[in-house]
Amino acid sequence: MWQRFTERARRAIFYAQEEAVLLGLSQVSTEHLLLALIRDPDCTAVRILQHLKISPEAIRQAIRQCAPRGTESSPRDMSLTPRGKRVIDLAYEEARQLNNNYIGTEHLLLGLIREEGGLARQILTQFGLELEKVREIVKQLYDESPRPAPSPPPPSVPDRTHLNPFPGMNPYLEQAHLWAEFQRAFVSMLCTTINRLLPTGYSAAVEERVYSEEAETLRFLPPERAVIDPSVRVFGDVAEPPYRLRLESFEVREPFIQILRWQDAEDREVVTVIELLNPTHKLPNTNGHTFYRNHQADLLKSTVNLIEIDLLHWGEHTVAVPLAMLTPHVRWDYVVSLHRGGSGGRAFEYWLAKLPERLPSIFIPLAQGDPYVGVNLQALVDTVYQAGQFHAKIDYSQEPAVPLSIEAQQWVAEHLRAQGVR
Repeated sequence: MWQRFTERARRAIFYAQEEAVLLGLSQVSTEHLLLALIRDPDCTAVRILQHLKISPEAIRQAIRQCAPRGTESSPRDMSLTPRGKRVIDLAYEEARQLNNNYIGTEHLLLGLIREEGGLARQILTQFGLELEKVREIVKQLYDESPRPAPSPPPPSVPDRTHLNPFPGMNPYLEQAHLWAEFQRAFVSMLCTTINRLLPTGYSAAVEERVYSEEAETLRFLPPERAVIDPSVRVFGDVAEPPYRLRLESFEVREPFIQILRWQDAEDREVVTVIELLNPTHKLPNTNGHTFYRNHQADLLKSTVNLIEIDLLHWGEHTVAVPLAMLTPHVRWDYVVSLHRGGSGGRAFEYWLAKLPERLPSIFIPLAQGDPYVGVNLQALVDTVYQAGQFHAKIDYSQEPAVPLSIEAQQWVAEHLRAQGVR
């Protein structure tokens, strides 16, 4: 169904799912497709709106005011509503009428205008979009620039070795020699994603904490077998070589994200902080744990929103949401904690995921009264894994060096065999 879609059109379908999740819904309807189209400032659909001097942000605000909302926190399966499916059918029809062999964002926009019962059609009509006028603009844009090509169809037997073999978080990424690289890439990509979605007046930036960690944190590193100098004379029995472990302090650099609201070029305030927890954050008696707990305590007393993402099995419970609040849940492996600024450490929201499950899509609050930003954590992990070539750095024939239950270890082994990587 999607082979004739351009890359931007495919991306719009994915974004539409995120928009539906952000509104607590498990089905994608016309308003979610429209929200998805206007998220890409360089797509043809947005160029059409700009040609008509219509602000995508104004459309976004109009939809937010009247779009239905639900209570689904993180639906597992997303589908199109009948009206959403009708828009796809109409997009195909528009492409045929324009003699196009692909489906682009312009065809999706035309489909939204034609679907008379959809909320997107109502919004677009309010802004003065007319079907024939938009068709004329599409033809005009075609004359001005070359038409995009559809994404190439996948090969008959696709090479999936470079893809994350797990449906959710990959436990092998928790290993000490990979985590720092993964953390830097994940935080950077998350910041880029947020900046693309933020409304006017906001920006996100990666900041960095630097501190010295003490030697006991080296428990993550294996000892090295010493070699005895054969030229050294030995009186008595020949000694067996000991294990050698050098205990030294070392520098830790931790990236985190700040979302800023700008009043003008000089006046800005931090509204949200996002943390991806480190192993040292979760290990008592380390500098990292002490520094993080103090940082966390300061934020809980402030008006700044705090989001903590814990994708580690190591260590003790560290995110701000109290462990006692999570005990009604039978079991979980990963947790995302949200504390809204100004609630004084008394109100929390959270998402949970198990190892065999997809990580959730979450929302990131900004200043009170401003729209949320929705982020798909699973998509980020999968993208970072692929872009970082982590498949070449992991030996899946070995067990992951993380503290998993026997049940989880068995599931990992069975899953990897089923994926053909063990």
